[in-house]
Amino acid sequence: MKHVSVIAGQRFITLLVAFGLLNPSAGNFSAATSTTPAEQVAFAIPDQGVAGSASNAPAGAAHDGEVDWTGLAHDSRDTLYRTPAGPLATGTPVILRLRAASGDLTAAQVRVFNDRMNTLSILDMSLVVDDGTHEWWQVTLQPPSLATVYWYRFIAMDGSDIDYYADGDDLLGGIGSPTEEEVDNSWQLTFYDPAFQTPDWVKNSIIYEILPDRFRDGDTGNNALPTFYYGGNSAIFRSDTPDWNEEICDPLDVNGSCPGVYGENFYGGDLQGIINRLDYLNSLGVNTLYINPLFRSPSNHGHDTTNYQVIDSGFGDNTLFLTFVAQAASRGMTVIMDGVFNYTSSDSVYFDRYKRYTSGTGACESTSSYYRDWYFFYDVAPGTGPCIGSGGTENGADYLSWQGNDRLPLLNSSNREVQEQFWDTGNTTPVAPWWLSTYGAYGWHLDLAGEIDPGSLSNPANLYWEGFRTAIHTVNPNAYIVGDEWGDASSWILGSEWDGGTNYQLSTAILGFWRDEPYTDNDHYTGSAAGVINPFLPSELNKRLLNLQERYTPEAFASMMNLLDSHDTNRALFMLDHNTDNNDSSLYWNEGYNWNDAITRLKGAALLQMTLPGAPTIYYGDEVGLVGPVTYDPLSNAWQDDPYNRMPFPWLDQSGTPYYLHLQTQANQDALLNYYKILTAARNNHPALRTGSFDPLLWDHPSVYAFGRRLLVTDDAAVVVLNRSTQAQSVTLDLSGYLPATLILVDVLNNNAPYTIASDGSLTLTNIPAMSGMLLVFTSGDLTQPPAPQNIVATEGESQVNLTWDEVPGVANYQIFRSLLTGGGYELLEDSITSTEYTDTTVVNGRQYYYVVRSVKPLGVVSEFSNEAAALPHWTVDEAILQSPTEIAHIIGLSATQPVYGQILIEAVTSVTGAAPGVLAQLGYGSSDTLPSAWATWQNASFDSDQGNFDQYSLPLLPEAVGDFHFVFRYSTTNGRDWVYADLDGLFVGLATNPGLLHVLPSTDITSPTTPANLTLDDWGDHFVSLSWDPLLNDPTLYAYDIYRSTNISSSGVSIGRVLAPITEYTDTQVTSGTTYYYRVQAVDTSFNRSGLSNQVTAIPLTRQISVTFIVDVPDYTQGDVYIVGDHPKIGSWDPGKVIMTRVDANTWRITLDFQEGVALEYKFTRGNYAWLDVETAADGNTSIPNRTLLVSAGSSGAQTVNSTVVNWRDPQVASLFPAAGATEVQINPVIRATWNQAMDENTSITLTGASVTIPGTLSYDPVSWTVSFTPSELLSVDTTYTIQASYQKDLAGDPQLALSSWTFTTIETITIHTVALPLVRKK
Repeated sequence: MKHVSVIAGQRFITLLVAFGLLNPSAGNFSAATSTTPAEQVAFAIPDQGVAGSASNAPAGAAHDGEVDWTGLAHDSRDTLYRTPAGPLATGTPVILRLRAASGDLTAAQVRVFNDRMNTLSILDMSLVVDDGTHEWWQVTLQPPSLATVYWYRFIAMDGSDIDYYADGDDLLGGIGSPTEEEVDNSWQLTFYDPAFQTPDWVKNSIIYEILPDRFRDGDTGNNALPTFYYGGNSAIFRSDTPDWNEEICDPLDVNGSCPGVYGENFYGGDLQGIINRLDYLNSLGVNTLYINPLFRSPSNHGHDTTNYQVIDSGFGDNTLFLTFVAQAASRGMTVIMDGVFNYTSSDSVYFDRYKRYTSGTGACESTSSYYRDWYFFYDVAPGTGPCIGSGGTENGADYLSWQGNDRLPLLNSSNREVQEQFWDTGNTTPVAPWWLSTYGAYGWHLDLAGEIDPGSLSNPANLYWEGFRTAIHTVNPNAYIVGDEWGDASSWILGSEWDGGTNYQLSTAILGFWRDEPYTDNDHYTGSAAGVINPFLPSELNKRLLNLQERYTPEAFASMMNLLDSHDTNRALFMLDHNTDNNDSSLYWNEGYNWNDAITRLKGAALLQMTLPGAPTIYYGDEVGLVGPVTYDPLSNAWQDDPYNRMPFPWLDQSGTPYYLHLQTQANQDALLNYYKILTAARNNHPALRTGSFDPLLWDHPSVYAFGRRLLVTDDAAVVVLNRSTQAQSVTLDLSGYLPATLILVDVLNNNAPYTIASDGSLTLTNIPAMSGMLLVFTSGDLTQPPAPQNIVATEGESQVNLTWDEVPGVANYQIFRSLLTGGGYELLEDSITSTEYTDTTVVNGRQYYYVVRSVKPLGVVSEFSNEAAALPHWTVDEAILQSPTEIAHIIGLSATQPVYGQILIEAVTSVTGAAPGVLAQLGYGSSDTLPSAWATWQNASFDSDQGNFDQYSLPLLPEAVGDFHFVFRYSTTNGRDWVYADLDGLFVGLATNPGLLHVLPSTDITSPTTPANLTLDDWGDHFVSLSWDPLLNDPTLYAYDIYRSTNISSSGVSIGRVLAPITEYTDTQVTSGTTYYYRVQAVDTSFNRSGLSNQVTAIPLTRQISVTFIVDVPDYTQGDVYIVGDHPKIGSWDPGKVIMTRVDANTWRITLDFQEGVALEYKFTRGNYAWLDVETAADGNTSIPNRTLLVSAGSSGAQTVNSTVVNWRDPQVASLFPAAGATEVQINPVIRATWNQAMDENTSITLTGASVTIPGTLSYDPVSWTVSFTPSELLSVDTTYTIQASYQKDLAGDPQLALSSWTFTTIETITIHTVALPLVRKK
């Protein structure tokens, strides 16, 4: 790759550094130090602009080869740095800006990764503003056409010093931080489908999650225990007691009544019980019921489905479910079902491991089963597996299961028939649409949904959830689809898959705000998606909430399932308890334990949950403080959730007594229940709390956090205040412009106490309750926002800008804002203008300004910003002249003419010593019959001296053509936007009346240089084209090469650049992606004689295709073919058996594929097993290795070769053996040894046969060398071929042997007995 321009050369160096291919600190490269290209120079004058009042630049700021970190800044949530901010619809361009200290950087770039397309771009930024304190670098990102996420971070350069600026280590967006080495902490920029719409009813929902078995027993007639539970009969009823209100027996207590009992402990809850308590739920204020799995299942939780078309008899039947949905609907409630579609029960009609279904066609019991390829089977040693083998061998196969739980065989979700079962219309009654169309359910919660389809970012080729959404919306366009996701749900909520996700990230933030110390359990720990629940200050909570809003599409953000806890976590009450850090189970297995502190914290958490955007989700019983004793597992060093989080609802009309005191009376339960009802009533009565804006109001207080919710179209608003301190607090909120002065808000949590906004917009709140808060709601008044002013016009003047706009009826005044940057960074200039005109006299001439206006109602409510108007105030040139000389005679060549002088007068400006600020002077020459504005020879002149009240500029001429010309000066006070022209008589318009005369005479050299040859297209990308040509040798007069470009193949084009000899390379960076360009080169000598034009080359700047050759060396023992698999369709989109490589020799495989340059790949090598049982691993055969990564780059050859080595495979294989395969003359008493590639099960065996007879012997296993030895119990026969076989074995981790190993050897032909004569020795 050849680059000559500084920009292109720096681009390539930065690309290498960014991906670790070069280390700048190691001194293995040098980057050219460049000045900013002239067209990028911003006019730098101190101003009250973007960053406030002007001040001196930081002391460390200079072009000194050291980036000044103190000046670097980017805030992803501030339109000053990113405009527009937040998630954006596809097709929306985005401006990104990096701030630096004034005069500090020589170049800046942004690294942008398109997550959906796996493409990387390094984009050059332009310097657009320097206000004397900071400089601002900018680039406009072209938007994607498909929904995706851009990940971006910055590269800052001062000469050869390259530093980086990225998001903080918490990856929560907002302000970033600089680093010496590049860190992969990119900001997220979400682009979503503009047609994406989630159901409005969800945004207005309060969801209630019910585990049916534990909510209410409404029909004792269906309480019969199942007689079969996964090969046994271990089911128990109500922890082996007769009472409903009985704590769940502890499965971790080996001496207790139910050691190891989890899913088989039934309490008898059912659909009739839920129906019987619908009025209770209605009074609680919930309007959506999320029901955990109801389908036929052996377990109390229902997640191991045996038949998706049938309601489990323990809960009722299909008819009763229809009644339940109707009864709920009559109370204004919708029903969401819970689907577990990534595995079934092994006892299901589809799998039938235990042969309990009369059809005899389960996948486990028949290779011809319709369901066989729904699952992942693999053969094992005959007699050792639970299922029939591929060849029909009984007990000859095992299967993949979820997390190794053989009760839950994994479904092959890519199988078409599996998709038809759940949603595809190839089935007349696919499960998911059928329950909506036939029974009236209104949505689906999708359990472990990310394991089925990782989303459009991780694998856009997997269209499972896209198909699911289409099928569901075909029967009900208003149905809700929510995926079970503990981490970042962005990949699924861009518009084509889910409406929202289970918001465990929010749960961690809310619970953390109310904790005093970190909390960990089996769900919340370092490295988990939910993370440790750390205590958060208001500022930390605010950052997390804003990050969720920034990360998720607006429709999805308003439709997330905002839960505090669920059937998959410990109870919120437990997670908020201050004694959990003691890790002492005995505290909680005490009926008298005091939960008051945790209940106080739960109230605070519920206040936050009920007032944020999204659908708050109550886990059954939380509203009364339901919690059970929990056990700390010393083996895993963690609190466990299941089954302790699944206590029966503490109905006091049911038998038994709830475990804890606070649950044992209705008054105690009502204390918390009534608080919840206040919150749900406030949310249901105030649309602002459901679908209003989310506006942080106070976050830098040590203990108080406040935010507002506004929905002005319905005249509603609320202010939420939370105090995590143990002491009451008082704060004053600034609501000026947000809510009208004199407005009265009432605190629904504290007897509707009224609070009035003061005339200055402040709201003083005293005695905010400790460990609690306030919920201030609007009662009456006018909250409507005034219209934004229209048709703002900015008129430029000298040292002023005049603004006008249309009058907005009924407003009191207007506010004027100004910025030095478009789209953001606006600062208030005036806030009480009563007319529709304003003159800004604080401007600096020659500086671009951007203005917006807001209207203000009499009580202070402000409008949105008006349209933006730009203006460039500037001096008016009073006089200008071409001073001297009047005429020049010049012999063409590299020696310039004498200096030419021009003068300019701006009253009261140029009379000041030194160059007048904001003035640009240029000298040009051209044909006498051509308007000077059309001349192409203009060059910047330099300030020369003060001449009285005039400023004088000068510049010599260097003409490149022989002939007679005119020359004149021109001047601009608008950074070159507008010009005035001056000849010897002064200012003129049109053609000069008295120009200077330039006579260019020929030199003695009139010979043209040789035409350059072999113009070649060396490299290209979507934003550059690189060329080279053969040098012209032995020409001492050669001066330079001019490069010509055209978009017309028949045209020679125009000159776009020049390089001085002996350079023979050029990179054109001023190109448009996809445009066809035609290039030629011309040689120029020292007398400006020109050669002919070179051969023409054609270039289309596009991301080019690079041939990448993958070569991998594998271990000697590798059996089968080798495949490459990764995150790109050309390498299988993570289908491990799709892209086979070609064998080169015994241990080497290769494949060559074409990729777009800049694509970032992740990949691994496998041997084709669809279940990943033969993927490459670390040396031990069990430890997973990180995905291999590759940035596709042309390099110097235009292609790329990647050499790799597989150290080991996951599946056990025989790595070496004795005797060797095919060995002859083996002794008849050998010890046969098979050394494996990893640690094996201690019962690993090999067999020896000869003449169709199995040879008896003794087996032993050495765990150090991973060697199995077999010693025959008798001598082998001579001259006989024996076969050794190792098959169906398992390694220490339980992974099966996939490739059977068999080899032969032949014993020695004869045995020669030698007779040895020994001397006789007399016995003494």
